[in-house]
Amino acid sequence: MKLIPLLLILPLLAFSEPEPQNAMASLSDQFMEQVQGEKYSDAFDLLKPYWPLEENNYNNLIDQTVEQMGGIKGNFGAVTGTDFVRAETIGSSYLRFIYLQKFEKSALRWRITFYNPSGNWLVHGVSWDDSVDSLFK
Repeated sequence: MKLIPLLLILPLLAFSEPEPQNAMASLSDQFMEQVQGEKYSDAFDLLKPYWPLEENNYNNLIDQTVEQMGGIKGNFGAVTGTDFVRAETIGSSYLRFIYLQKFEKSALRWRITFYNPSGNWLVHGVSWDDSVDSLFK
């Protein structure tokens, strides 16, 4: 008797699992939550399982980000939040999420790009800059 309700629920669970692109969107949102909290190392650690980057390059990226964010904060003021801007795709192979990291005096554009070579999404790169003008269409 207890198997029947379970058998009725299993098909519903299969439909409730997010598509891989939705999973990458959720991962990107979590990344930016850490960025908003200025927890840059924690943010990059979320992406590490999906990023085929050599360990020393990965550590250098974190160190450079932490160091440069200190200077940016000095010029732009305190972090006040983040905004999702848009998602972009190139066929079924590339997926990019664009966000703003907002400060008191300006903002930075963050781009998180994923590549799908054969059914598994990998981090292709993460970049940030002050090219906010490029976001206007």
